[in-house]
Amino acid sequence: MNLLITGLLACSSFTPEVSVEVVEVVEAVEVEAVEPAVESLSITAKPMPSLEGHSAHTLLFGPRGTRLASISMVEGPALRIWEVETQKQIEGIDIYPSGFGIGPRGKMLILGRKRVATLWDVDRRREVRSFGGHWDWVEQAAFQPDGERIATYDDSPALRIFDVESGRLLAQPGPIVQGQLVRDMVLSSNYLTWCATADDGVVRRWNIETEEPSSLKIPAQAGELDQTDDGRWLAATLTAGAAPGKNASGVQVRVWDTATDDFTDIQVVAHDIALSPDGKVLAASWDGRVSVIDVETGGVVETIPVPEGVADMDIGADHVLAVALFGAPEIRLWRLTYD
Repeated sequence: MNLLITGLLACSSFTPEVSVEVVEVVEAVEVEAVEPAVESLSITAKPMPSLEGHSAHTLLFGPRGTRLASISMVEGPALRIWEVETQKQIEGIDIYPSGFGIGPRGKMLILGRKRVATLWDVDRRREVRSFGGHWDWVEQAAFQPDGERIATYDDSPALRIFDVESGRLLAQPGPIVQGQLVRDMVLSSNYLTWCATADDGVVRRWNIETEEPSSLKIPAQAGELDQTDDGRWLAATLTAGAAPGKNASGVQVRVWDTATDDFTDIQVVAHDIALSPDGKVLAASWDGRVSVIDVETGGVVETIPVPEGVADMDIGADHVLAVALFGAPEIRLWRLTYD
């Protein structure tokens, strides 16, 4: 404590009066700023009427669209296109593709076949173009969100990017190592992104404009990818080739904001994932349930029981979650609402 003394002295015969004032000086203490806690989204999963009659093992919504494509090895036609809002089948194609992609608003399909990929017009119900030059079965295919380009992968192994309008080969991204198999790939406006069997610890990317390769580091091997229509948000499941939950890092799903390269690690066991178009919500399936996750916090905010098991799932532009039941001719639908 410091003391401050003041006095008043007078030149007289009187005894001087002395006043004493005690002042306490308090040292400043630095207080660490505490950021407000991030609240999880309030998410509700409202059931919708199911799509009946297709034991699908693969589901895919088109970019910015509400049409859903499903593939089945059991009931014909093998490939079907649904209008989800009305639960009506609008197209059935008796072709079982080795790989496929669906274009913007579900108007076009790219179908993988042996040594060729074909462009199918859904409304006109016919093939309109083919993309050759492949050396083996086309196992993967994807549209750019604007529908101007497609990407394909065949087991030769090779990745290719084509112009949709002309059918011209634009590029062959890489590197792809001989004997390496691409597990999954996604195509955005700027990047082709893929994960492969021999790439332990990276997800590979290829810039479409500059034709420069790059990679995203991960703590384990990636198994499945999903991204938003604009390509900003990218998600990957980890520990491919091992049982979920066996990853030493504990991370099961990683979600990147590709505009900043920031990421969120989500500690949830996942066999399959689906990312919402706005990148806010991730659905992860495992062991007879679908966990609905707030990407920002990484927390599970809703759990949907699916006792039959999940064969595949996807989330459409209007936040409809579609889930193909394992071994059953039904595709269940939920509308996800959140603030």
